[in-house]
Amino acid sequence: MLAQAGAQAEQNDSKLYLTSRTCVTRFSTSQYHEFLKLYESLPNYVETFRKYAYSEVTEYEIAGEDFIIDLCGAIDILSPYMTLLVNLQGLQVPIWKVCVWETKLMKEVEAMETFTLSNLPNSMEKLSINVNDVRKGLFKQTKLVQGWPVVDSGSKPIESQLLTWKARELMDCEKDLKTFLADLKSSFKSRFRECISPMQNDLTSLDLDSIVSLQVGSRSANGIVRIDEAALESFKTKEFQKVFEFVCSLRHVQSLALKEDVNFVPALSSVVYRKLKTTIKELLWNPKYIDVLANFVRVVKSTNNVIKVGE
Repeated sequence: MLAQAGAQAEQNDSKLYLTSRTCVTRFSTSQYHEFLKLYESLPNYVETFRKYAYSEVTEYEIAGEDFIIDLCGAIDILSPYMTLLVNLQGLQVPIWKVCVWETKLMKEVEAMETFTLSNLPNSMEKLSINVNDVRKGLFKQTKLVQGWPVVDSGSKPIESQLLTWKARELMDCEKDLKTFLADLKSSFKSRFRECISPMQNDLTSLDLDSIVSLQVGSRSANGIVRIDEAALESFKTKEFQKVFEFVCSLRHVQSLALKEDVNFVPALSSVVYRKLKTTIKELLWNPKYIDVLANFVRVVKSTNNVIKVGE
């Protein structure tokens, strides 16, 4: 029936994405991409099925309103996790980034925890786009059926059974998606605790993205730079102290400290860390360093004296 599905997609002037077997070594990300393929191509599959292989039981499985809500909700809930997992596969990603990104991930997940199908956050994009159409019995202009999955209680083929059906309303989908969201969060946090070492968390004190983000502020008409100095000063001071103490304990560093006038002394960790933050602030805000800064970030001209980070 693949040829018919391809012809149906061509007739609808749309692309047909073929689902494939889930990759064993990267199960989550590969399964997520299969969900995305199904989301894009499901209308073609449903139309082809209704023309060439119709079955009432199967129709409730692949064209049920509840199935579409489950599919959209699963994609939305998995999306931030998949972004994290794919980004961590980068060869140049430092080992502490997982700790930085995990914090951001949890904020995104927590923003979804209070969702209802009547009040969806912007991050749940697929559900937001489709929930009203699903209530009308449509998905991308394809007619849906109400959620009535079969409860299979016998060993005979479905076609020869007296079938038992169970209604599945959208409120049931909402409840199940909330359970999935909570279970996935719990599973991820458990794996995170098992896999992440204390040193990885301590090294977040050297994360330049985080330090630069704390330098966001404005310059007044008389040239005074206003940023949250308290937040910058208190950022990861204990973590940096542990990293600095370890560096100072290395024999070649101790030898260098004896020969040269350097501050590789554990008691001076706060002084060294403050100098690092101050130097970055000077690079970001002092106009004479704009040529140096341009080697590392894209400079965005501002008309309201507000520094823009990450553009």
